[in-house]
Amino acid sequence: MHQKNEGSKHTCKGCNQDFASKSALFRHLRASGGKCFPPEEYQNFLKYFVNAEENREKIIILYGYIPGDFYLNAGLKFCATRIDSIDLESPKHGVCDGDHAAELVQKAIEIVSHGVNVDAVIKLKGKHANAKCNRSFGHSARATQLCQQDECTGALTEVMTARAPKLFIDNCPVDERHQKEEVILTDWIQKINAALEKLISGLGRSNHQDERLGKIRVFGRLQAPKKFNAEMDVNHRRVDYLLPADLLFGKEQLSSGMTLQEFLESIRESHPNQNIGHHSLHSSNGIESKHQNFLYISKLKKLMQKFCCQVIEVCAKDDEEDSNAPCEQVNPRNTKQVRFRRACTATANGDVDKNVKVKKEGKDNEKFTKQHVLKRKLYHNFSQSALAHDFLSYRRVDRFFHRATIRYSSMSQTASTRPFIILSAKGDLFLNGQFRGMIGLFIAIVRGLVDEAILDCVFDEDYPNLVPCPFAPATGLFQGEVNYASWEGKMNSVLTPRKSERWQKGWKSEAIINTISDFEEEMYQSIARVWEFFSDVDSDVNMASTSNWIISYLEPWAKRANEQFRDYQKWKTLKDEIQQNTHTELALIEKLTPPLHSVSSTVPPLYQKVLELLREADKSGSWPSTSPKRQLVMVSTTENKAQNDNPQSEIEGSSAYKFLEGQGGASGSFSVGATPGQGCELPKGNSLFPELMRAAFELEIALCPERIPSSTIAINRNAQFRPHIDNGVGATGQSRSLIVGLGTYSGGELMVEGEKYDIRYNPIEFNGWTERHWTCPFLGERYSLVWFTPKGCEGIRGIDLCI
Repeated sequence: MHQKNEGSKHTCKGCNQDFASKSALFRHLRASGGKCFPPEEYQNFLKYFVNAEENREKIIILYGYIPGDFYLNAGLKFCATRIDSIDLESPKHGVCDGDHAAELVQKAIEIVSHGVNVDAVIKLKGKHANAKCNRSFGHSARATQLCQQDECTGALTEVMTARAPKLFIDNCPVDERHQKEEVILTDWIQKINAALEKLISGLGRSNHQDERLGKIRVFGRLQAPKKFNAEMDVNHRRVDYLLPADLLFGKEQLSSGMTLQEFLESIRESHPNQNIGHHSLHSSNGIESKHQNFLYISKLKKLMQKFCCQVIEVCAKDDEEDSNAPCEQVNPRNTKQVRFRRACTATANGDVDKNVKVKKEGKDNEKFTKQHVLKRKLYHNFSQSALAHDFLSYRRVDRFFHRATIRYSSMSQTASTRPFIILSAKGDLFLNGQFRGMIGLFIAIVRGLVDEAILDCVFDEDYPNLVPCPFAPATGLFQGEVNYASWEGKMNSVLTPRKSERWQKGWKSEAIINTISDFEEEMYQSIARVWEFFSDVDSDVNMASTSNWIISYLEPWAKRANEQFRDYQKWKTLKDEIQQNTHTELALIEKLTPPLHSVSSTVPPLYQKVLELLREADKSGSWPSTSPKRQLVMVSTTENKAQNDNPQSEIEGSSAYKFLEGQGGASGSFSVGATPGQGCELPKGNSLFPELMRAAFELEIALCPERIPSSTIAINRNAQFRPHIDNGVGATGQSRSLIVGLGTYSGGELMVEGEKYDIRYNPIEFNGWTERHWTCPFLGERYSLVWFTPKGCEGIRGIDLCI
């Protein structure tokens, strides 16, 4: 779009202006905004020049997003499990979650970069489009869903990286360059936000005119270093939860004679970063009321501290004792860490925490060096899919605190000043469902549904059983902020929005901080509106959303949890007694399970043939070795170790035939039937025990005639499994496994997500690929059969493979 004149001048054909160089002409054409081009030529100019890879740069984007009402309301319905009842891949009804918001931001960048409408940019998708998303609350870099952001939740601020054309700044005086940069950056952000509004407006449902579709707002943009990773380089994260204050109306208020209405009226409004002192939750009327409120808030704070990691003091010689739990060294010169250590090592009664090791007295004191370490905790009980042996289950939670209290004005005059409380937590990384589990358990303790001592149970690393915590509805959860302390110095930029004079660049302007503050108020109001509006108010005080959650979910959970806590207390007491008397683990099993003579040895006729064939296979000596992967989830103790406590027996071999559970003999597990995948060999059990294979598949048909016959059976002998989920996924339409126990044994119940099932001659179905399950300790001879159809074996009937 130019021509070269005499004297080496370059002329723009659009405006006939002369330029001394091609670079000057190029800058002019970019700044013209298409005025010097015909429409078709301008699109080609943007595509092949402006958006060429060499003219694009890696950028950091600060943005926030609020899910639409459809998805916020879904969080109230599916609080117990992952929100998989909604097809999140179907056409969206507004802003859905973090992945969807990031996708829309990337699409808005392409729209602004190419200067075309929404439909055109979809056709334009090519090598320059932002295909991958790297964001602070994502999980793609870790390649695991354990740390996936909770479904249908928003974020107050989040950071993501993308590629976009460099912002063009025309020639201008040096003293005006900074102001010019700000103007161009502000204009770019406004265009991105305008494109986002247009994208979101197209997601609405025609039959839901009043439904809010959510919001995405871009706050800032920075040039990103090549090695910056928005997900992996986070030093710590903050997550927030907005809940109706009704949920914290507990046994303390009931015992004092306070009504719910009085409790709600006493709560004082406060906002983030407001200096509100100790009385942030309650207003005070009189000295006595002030004293009671102070005691109540102090108890809540001490309870919150018990959810967090503790700083402990260890000696050099004691390092081995705590080597199994990940620890992080604390710098004693760091005043913030010292204050945190002092706060964390104090228990509720003011005593020093029992985990703190004091320097020993004596002549050899110089040999012991003290170290202050932050001991991580296992948070697998607070997650919906994590297990104790998963490395990511060890997490660091630094703080759990009250952040703000708002009063939302609804349509109802009687509830127009209903208080909502925002609770927050800070840590290195949060598992999927972790903070919802913390909130749910916190509410259960405050309301007196479970004892505070249950925290010892859920954090006990030695306890072999899962004790799943209750999950608060996803509606109230949103991501708060992230901190990149290590990168702020390298980039000389503020990456966590705040006022700061330490760094020259970044998100520290008053305009950005005020915009985020306004967006935060919108986030609060959107969530509070769904808590109230979509559940209606069932009385002048109570909200149906909170009442339904407590009655239908929290109270039934508390009933099961109290039973699990009693089992834990029994286990803990017996374990301490046995350790003091140096007895074996088998003695603990004998005390935890009913005596074997109390179990009837009568075998129902339907199971007699299969049990006889199982016993014959056991005596044959041909029982196949357990696969290494399956051995990892089996509680196995070598026979020599159980009897003689001989550690050398551990390295004698890996065959599962040498392991012992209960008193039924050697353990083992193998499969019969079909194997997924083309060209895979059939299991050896098919040829070793053909009669057993046929009888087992016939038993499934006899037990469940309406069930689609399975392709595969897992046959287990005296196997006690740790909490686990099965590898792979189930076949389409056959995702549930069928299990039954056989033999003369006591105990050995199947636990599924904390629910206990007696499967001895009593078959049940469950989803082994998504539900965590394990085996209770048992005595005696225990066999179990598990029928299932993995993905890749659709349409294959194991009974048809029998010889």
